[in-house]
Amino acid sequence: MLTAALLTSTGFSVQHVYGQTKSDITVNTEVINVREGPALSFPIVEKVYRGNTYHVVSEENDWIEIKLGENKSGWIAGYLVAGDMERAKSAEKATVTSDHVRIRKGPGTSFEETGYINNGTEISILDRENNWIHFQNDTLSGWISADFIQTGVVENNETNVQTVKATGMALTNNLNVRASASKDGRVIGKLKKDATLSFEDIQGEWGKITFHGESGWVNTSFIAIDGEEKATVTASELVVRKSATTDGEILATVHKGDSFTILQERNNMAKIQYESEKTGWVATRYLQQPSKLVQTEPTVADKPTSSTIVILRDGTSLRSGSDTNTTLLARANKGETFTVLGVENDWYKIQLAEQTAYVAGWLVSTDGQATQSKQSGIENNLNGKVIVLDPGHGGHDPGTLGVGGTMEKDLTLRTARLLQAKLEKVGADVLLTRNLDSYITLPARVGISQLNIADAYISIHYDATEDTRINGITTYYYHTYQQQLAKVLDDALSTALQINNRGYRFGDYHVLRENNQSATLLELGYLSNPAEELKITSNEYQEMVTTAIYDGLMTFFK
Repeated sequence: MLTAALLTSTGFSVQHVYGQTKSDITVNTEVINVREGPALSFPIVEKVYRGNTYHVVSEENDWIEIKLGENKSGWIAGYLVAGDMERAKSAEKATVTSDHVRIRKGPGTSFEETGYINNGTEISILDRENNWIHFQNDTLSGWISADFIQTGVVENNETNVQTVKATGMALTNNLNVRASASKDGRVIGKLKKDATLSFEDIQGEWGKITFHGESGWVNTSFIAIDGEEKATVTASELVVRKSATTDGEILATVHKGDSFTILQERNNMAKIQYESEKTGWVATRYLQQPSKLVQTEPTVADKPTSSTIVILRDGTSLRSGSDTNTTLLARANKGETFTVLGVENDWYKIQLAEQTAYVAGWLVSTDGQATQSKQSGIENNLNGKVIVLDPGHGGHDPGTLGVGGTMEKDLTLRTARLLQAKLEKVGADVLLTRNLDSYITLPARVGISQLNIADAYISIHYDATEDTRINGITTYYYHTYQQQLAKVLDDALSTALQINNRGYRFGDYHVLRENNQSATLLELGYLSNPAEELKITSNEYQEMVTTAIYDGLMTFFK
């Protein structure tokens, strides 16, 4: 948007200020089109960007002429001025025709996403470029694809009927209810923990509710949305702990096939309600949500419990419990095999001659394929490294939708889980920002990287564009200290994959820009390309792409 730099008193109208011959305006949004004349029908002659200041030459109707250089000027829409909603109301009107339409900072899929807008929302069209429109309404602004709007206002004969889109429960005390869908919105009240809510609308990370007869907005990051997050236990036995840590006090045990509603997710642990009034934390890697696309190679804890395991190292400790602080019962040597009785977190319960014992899952193989030599040499580069994998999107944020119906949020989680299994086999400490179909805010994703002082942070995405012919993978970085990781992974992907490589490049993404660690964002193929969608969803491609990333990390940590 553009802000009048000389506006010093709210007693002046924006239009009056523009009438002054010496007023200047400063761009405070990412990009605005400058046109040859005072209407959207005129061609674009230039673009102006955030932070640049321009002198106002004249004004005509709702358009402002600005000086671009010596003997050069252009026109921008007056209703792009910050706070000038009256002008915006005079702009062309449209209605959004689809749910979860991505809002971007600029006219194209290369621009960073800032949120979502839903079906039925009325907007004002501020500008157009190719198949993109710049819009604004009372709570949102940005660029969206013109494919998802209908110009003119859609009449609604059922204005008194309130549609409930979702229900949920507050997860924290004193949750702010705000007048607008923004962290800067005025607080109109607070909610108590466990308060039940009915959402009339969900836009990005904000949900609209009725609060004491007044419309209000709450941050859905602090809400358990009903029906969104149910999961089933995949391990034969899974302990429930008092806190979200692997050494928290054990409260109970749940069993394979049990299903629970996920109340909260933190540090690869999920909070569940396992009895009518009892809650606790379980490891998310042993939970699976039904009817999801996610299909990964079984991790250590997902292997069939009727199988056998093979010891990888001489002198491996066999203990009385699933913790390194429990009693040492015996030691086993490389190549010895044991029958698996059950799984508890990262440990196998095995049968000895006259008793049972536990062995750490990272010290064994379930198929006998691993050897001591595989644990040595270059693979030790990853041993102990903290790797944060960030499967993009999740929960009510589906990401892009492939032409064949593939949801990006499901495919990113599938890729992350498979990569996690490969990295953990060589001793990497892998953290997933989400291990379920849950919505995690961008600041929270970065927070996991910062809090754990990640040696590498990888945000996993799949791409889309209006042109279904475009294909390939792209690697992004923001800071110069992130460039090397992006380059190494790009090289590894280029070498391993028979797919168009679009190279590594600068990308203004929140998870990179706000991240102090080595970080990269990977777009691993286009779901909008029918042929590429078939390829990148195949098991063969998933194996190849995760192996390429694995190899790239090995090289990065040399």
